[in-house]
Amino acid sequence: MSQDIDILVNAELSLDGLAKEVEALLGIPSHCVTENDETWYEYQDEHTFLTLGNHDYVNDQGIDFESYEYDIEVFAINIKAAEERQQWLYESARRIFHTLQETQKYALVLVDNLQVKLEEFIPEAYQKEPSQYAIQSQTLPEDIQLFVAGHHTSCFE
Repeated sequence: MSQDIDILVNAELSLDGLAKEVEALLGIPSHCVTENDETWYEYQDEHTFLTLGNHDYVNDQGIDFESYEYDIEVFAINIKAAEERQQWLYESARRIFHTLQETQKYALVLVDNLQVKLEEFIPEAYQKEPSQYAIQSQTLPEDIQLFVAGHHTSCFE
């Protein structure tokens, strides 16, 4: 059974900016915590406790943690029955994930116990189109000369 579910977030906002947006979207007041040069935000209502901050996870279990700057950890609280607490955790995490997804602003991954990817969302704005400076493929003459890092060579030697 999971103790928490994580929502990895890639946002073009500072931690403070994202914290304010999450507070407004979820309608749960937050407070900032700073300890040992780390800063994160905490949110709590009757049955849900969240933390939002940076993370230092490395890619693991086929999950690209390093592409996401922020982590929202979701915990179920004040529910005694284990099955009910687990159900509340999953439902709350998915509700938060989908609320963030609806904004179409953030790349998101929903992860169970930092080991199982449950859901992923990449907004269209994050799906990059080829740059206007992308190299176009073309046929070059066989006798073209190439100068690379101080060495003169023929491409076809």
